[in-house]
Amino acid sequence: MSLVGTLETYPKRTLSQNFLIDRNILQKIILGSKVEEGDFCVEIGPGTGVVTEALINSGARVLAIEKDSMLASRLKQLNSPYLDLIEQDFLTFPLEETLHDKLQGAKKAKVISNIPYHLTTPILHALIPLHNCISTVTLMVQKEVALRCLAKKGEDNYGALSLFVHFFSDPKYLFTVEPTCFYPRPSVTSAVIQFTLHSPKTTIPASFFMQVAREVFQKRRKMLRSSLS
Repeated sequence: MSLVGTLETYPKRTLSQNFLIDRNILQKIILGSKVEEGDFCVEIGPGTGVVTEALINSGARVLAIEKDSMLASRLKQLNSPYLDLIEQDFLTFPLEETLHDKLQGAKKAKVISNIPYHLTTPILHALIPLHNCISTVTLMVQKEVALRCLAKKGEDNYGALSLFVHFFSDPKYLFTVEPTCFYPRPSVTSAVIQFTLHSPKTTIPASFFMQVAREVFQKRRKMLRSSLS
């Protein structure tokens, strides 16, 4: 069963829900994420299910994690054997353990999502270090955040997030998405960015690395020795 054109949407501001309605952008996301038949994909906040359905139609198996109970119940109408729907907050979901169980030595998963923008940083912190079970992460984010992720040393917008992203991945800017592509229209321009994950050169725990990086960049005017103490 297709949800396209049949799903009534009730966006919730509290969950930062802006639903993608442009089919051209949808196709660009699927092509950019290089989804192939037999791939195992993870979608965070599938919302109305347009990306979910496109992934399934591409021959992928999808693990969709949706916090909104109303949207989760609607997504069940897809009634597809290739969809595993989890009604839970992604930030409390044991993704790494779940992927290890589901992949069972098969090739790594791909993450493709239009995420809530106010949760971009914690979602990135949860995903980017998982190079052992995820190959690529393709996300719709605020354009400003995408540029921060790609920023290099010496650039004005280079910060803790830039350092973290480059430490665990190779980020690539795919394309810009205008506000008119969503319902309701967000007040910011969006972008689709892809992270190809890789193992870091050291074994520093991701949480500790991010804590140190955040402290250093929050106290740029202080001596490094004082900040680290």
